[in-house]
Amino acid sequence: MCEVSGRLLLGAMEMLLSADRLFNVPSDRRLPALLEKSRKYQNDVSTKLSEQVLEALWELLRGFQTADEATNGRLLSDIDPQHIYGGLITTLLRLVFLLYAEDRGLMSQDSVYIRNYSVTGLYERLREDAGNYPDTMDQRYGAWAWLLSLFRLVYDGGGHADLCLPARHGQLFNPDEYPFLEARLQYIKYQQGESIEPPRVSDGVIYRVLQGLLVLDGERLSYRSLDVEQIGSVYEATTGYEVERATGAAIGVWSKPKSSKSSVTVVVNVEEVLKTKASDRAKFFKDAANCEISGKSLTDLKAAKTAEDVVAALGRKVSPKTPSLMPAGSLYLQPGEERRRSGSHYTPRALTEPIVKETLRPILLALGENPTPEKILDLKICDLAMGSGAFLVETCRQLAEKLVEAWNKQGEIPEIPPDEEPILYARRLVAQRCLYGVDKNPFAVNLAKLSLWLATLAKAHPFTFLDHALKCGDSLVGLTAEQIKTFNCEEDKTYKDPNLPLFNLAMGKAKFYREGIHNLDEDNYAAKRDFYENVETELQNIR
Repeated sequence: MCEVSGRLLLGAMEMLLSADRLFNVPSDRRLPALLEKSRKYQNDVSTKLSEQVLEALWELLRGFQTADEATNGRLLSDIDPQHIYGGLITTLLRLVFLLYAEDRGLMSQDSVYIRNYSVTGLYERLREDAGNYPDTMDQRYGAWAWLLSLFRLVYDGGGHADLCLPARHGQLFNPDEYPFLEARLQYIKYQQGESIEPPRVSDGVIYRVLQGLLVLDGERLSYRSLDVEQIGSVYEATTGYEVERATGAAIGVWSKPKSSKSSVTVVVNVEEVLKTKASDRAKFFKDAANCEISGKSLTDLKAAKTAEDVVAALGRKVSPKTPSLMPAGSLYLQPGEERRRSGSHYTPRALTEPIVKETLRPILLALGENPTPEKILDLKICDLAMGSGAFLVETCRQLAEKLVEAWNKQGEIPEIPPDEEPILYARRLVAQRCLYGVDKNPFAVNLAKLSLWLATLAKAHPFTFLDHALKCGDSLVGLTAEQIKTFNCEEDKTYKDPNLPLFNLAMGKAKFYREGIHNLDEDNYAAKRDFYENVETELQNIR
């Protein structure tokens, strides 16, 4: 701000923080009012961005379908559609992690990384190509290979000279979770340094995906300025879908959830429509997609004889995500029942912060006036329907503040790595030792992990190990240990099972390994992973 090039920034700061802005201008233009409007605008940003992220998911699916056609079906034909969906969701979560980390300066600042590996650098290069060669963006390939190289670099770590990245490990970037992303078969394991022939996903597809993640209302979006909860909410909008294969000619139509302002796309089988009696076709669309057909469209729909006639009759009801008939075998995104009913909702910090504070207040009071750090780290907080983890992230923040406060009062500040602030180190410890969560949607579980990783991210450390603490399951059918042993919801004292000793032995071993995870140093990721795999092995048979 002391240089000529910084005068605009200095002027903006003076406008925002001057005495006039705080005291003299009309009250609706003073700083507190501006901040309040800004927070409200975040809701609009979340809604718009979630729609763009969903469009990016559609774009990525279309890109992989085209790549599959280029291999005559060898890429995706034998893969469960839900596995494909998981791979696409994981790709978007990888990108949001990288965009957040790059905007916050947590990735390498070396020019080689920025020019040849970073997501931001790739977007700038694709944007330049789109300006210079717009007609050939979908005939050129290279951007997807760039991203695969980056994903592996994040997972394994590596570098040269000033470019150095730590190995993050973690399920999110594990190449063996979704091998089809690298055009590998499911049973062929990743080998470091191996040569692969990546899927032919065009540069145009990757450019449109990144455009959807990075540009909002014509302006570049800064992930640095977004709350972790906001990012989680945006990507939660994509977790209520499934990838399905069309069994016949199909088209997407607009469906309006009752409790949401935005519509979703529901794909219907046009051949089923034609088999339905003319008088029942409007009911078919109402039942299948909650789509109302009336007026001239209804008259044309009743008279339709071919699939093309049905599409023409639907007119503006046809979703732009499927502008033309999809042939049998096409892949598409279909919202689940819950998504069709309710849409998605942003949970802002203005809501999570007071709820978490009030929930923790009596628990912290019970620890005494000056609780020790160990007492705080012995707390166990579980969210039984965690979604994208908004409440766990806020719990992580508040407990970490209490932990730092306890360190200072007790004079027991631990040895903190030189690249971390005490509050960030405290968050990592809290996430590792205090937080637990359950959700019945496996992709929401991955999103909650991402939210906590973003809240605890350190520049030179692997991801906080969370696999043992954030689990996929239905918490409404939780049972006590005794009920699990007797496989009965009623307390049965007469139950005799010859396998009970084996059950008790396996549970004892699982508990031993979980305690091992709890006691290991927070950077000892590989050993924690080994312990966790031992837990899952012990529990496999008794499950």
